[in-house]
Amino acid sequence: MYKIKNKMAESAGGYDYDFITEIPEDLICTLCHFPFQNPLQIEHCGHIFCKECYQQIKDHAETNNVELCCPLDRHIIDVTRVFNDKSDERKVLSLKVKCPNFAVGCTWTGELREALDHERKCCKNQTAVNNSFEIELKKIIKQMTELEIKVQCQEGKLEDKQKQLDIQTQIIENQKTQMDEKISKSITK
Repeated sequence: MYKIKNKMAESAGGYDYDFITEIPEDLICTLCHFPFQNPLQIEHCGHIFCKECYQQIKDHAETNNVELCCPLDRHIIDVTRVFNDKSDERKVLSLKVKCPNFAVGCTWTGELREALDHERKCCKNQTAVNNSFEIELKKIIKQMTELEIKVQCQEGKLEDKQKQLDIQTQIIENQKTQMDEKISKSITK
């Protein structure tokens, strides 16, 4: 399993999945460190970034009123010569991934291109499974609580019976002692 970790996950432009196939380095965005999502290629230098990552560097250049440069080689980018990289997009979408619900029991694996459709179905099913599980868990907890109360009640009754038994045993021992004393006195007379 190959999980690409992003240092800035909240601004990731790439796909954040549990990949079960090794991800070739040339399919990983150098900005977000995830496999490309909607990759764009800069024609002049050939560098490729996720669309969202490219948009962030473009927004940064506009905000700071500086020229838009490729962050890897610092060449000025002609925005009219940036294009969608369909080839790399097809490669990334064919990578094998696990369902994000794998940790809670979903065993689905498949191509990344099928993952979103699966997630819509799985999450719906997983929610139903989780709800059903929670209902069953609540029933079991209620039954366990009721059993604990019954056990405590029975333990209390058992303790009372043990006390009664101890008292009866003491009475019997006292009566035996008295009988022994009477027998002993009648023999000595």
